[in-house]
Amino acid sequence: MTMIRTPPPSPNLPTGFGARSDSNGRAAQKAEAEVETVSSSLRINTPSRSAIRTESCPISPVSESKSEGYAGVSSLDCLLADMKLYPYLCKTIGQNLLAKASLDFLANPNLKLSSFPIGHGSYSCVFKILNRERSVLKFAVSKKRSNIILKEAGFLSQLNEINQLNHNNRYNIVPFYGITYIYKSHYKRLRSNEFVPGIVLEEYEMNLQQFCQNKNETIFTNWWKLCFQMLDCLSFLKAERIIHGDIKTANILVDSKLNFFLADFTSAKRLNDGNFIIGSSLESTMEYCAPEMIEFSKQSFDTDLYALGLCLLALITKCEPFHELQQSKNHGIGSIQQSQWLITAILKNDPIHFNILNNDHLYQLWHKELEFLKIILISRQPVENCIPLRPHLSFANDS
Repeated sequence: MTMIRTPPPSPNLPTGFGARSDSNGRAAQKAEAEVETVSSSLRINTPSRSAIRTESCPISPVSESKSEGYAGVSSLDCLLADMKLYPYLCKTIGQNLLAKASLDFLANPNLKLSSFPIGHGSYSCVFKILNRERSVLKFAVSKKRSNIILKEAGFLSQLNEINQLNHNNRYNIVPFYGITYIYKSHYKRLRSNEFVPGIVLEEYEMNLQQFCQNKNETIFTNWWKLCFQMLDCLSFLKAERIIHGDIKTANILVDSKLNFFLADFTSAKRLNDGNFIIGSSLESTMEYCAPEMIEFSKQSFDTDLYALGLCLLALITKCEPFHELQQSKNHGIGSIQQSQWLITAILKNDPIHFNILNNDHLYQLWHKELEFLKIILISRQPVENCIPLRPHLSFANDS
């Protein structure tokens, strides 16, 4: 169950993407003239790269010579129009984040999406890119969700840029390969005049939720590897003053070498000062919420760590948090009674007990791991205190 704040609706892109038909001929002509004026302005008076954002970035810059394969519209046109709609994004989004031409759906007509999504949420869909090995496209489900995808692109580009500078100690953030735009010919559920942004990401074997379900036995080294890599990742985010906001098993990806990568920054927030936010709308999955998120709407670096602790607990129990206890209560899925019960269970502040239940063999089999989880979930130590308490093991990324 999620608590989602619906972002304010935004108008369609003010470029010549095809004017809507109107029974009044004069009104239609006026609308077409206005659209053409704005469209021409965008194409003729395109600002220079330095006018938007010129700092170095791991993404290959787009060529100055635009490819206009769809009604004369390029991804650069679309991005500039979105930046006018969402000026607060201009600090983190610029044309240097556009994907290179081979990954740009408006520049490369050979790019196709898979028939079915591999992921779907309230704001976005994820599809495989059929013509590119190990690449996926995550895009907004409608024009009014564009700002969510662009905000995530801003976070990922900055984190990937820093990661590329850390040659000897890279953190496990999902790689980001740039912004592109798609429209109805790529995704039939879009309106005929909608061009929505997408971000090109690396494809992974599965997510942690699937990993928990598919593996009959979890090797202890895999558990500690997840622990090490994600603690380092959260330490990195804390140093960059970023709260992820929706850490869960579905948002941790697993590669073929059993390395773990943090994904989905649609709920991320950057703190300018202090260590927490109070009163901000929650965009998190309730089962992964810390008690203070439920009681005070408080998000912090510690609530991210708490959610990671629940992911590590799920790898032990092979179930999502509180799943077995919810089954025993026999409430209908999504029922009001279930939500009320779940809130009560979270506020008891004893997640290990409520998830292990009567499975005493897990206490014996996972004794060391559960003792470490108590530091995260019960003592609520910050991430910088947890890292020195890990066993002395080495888990460099397997290539």
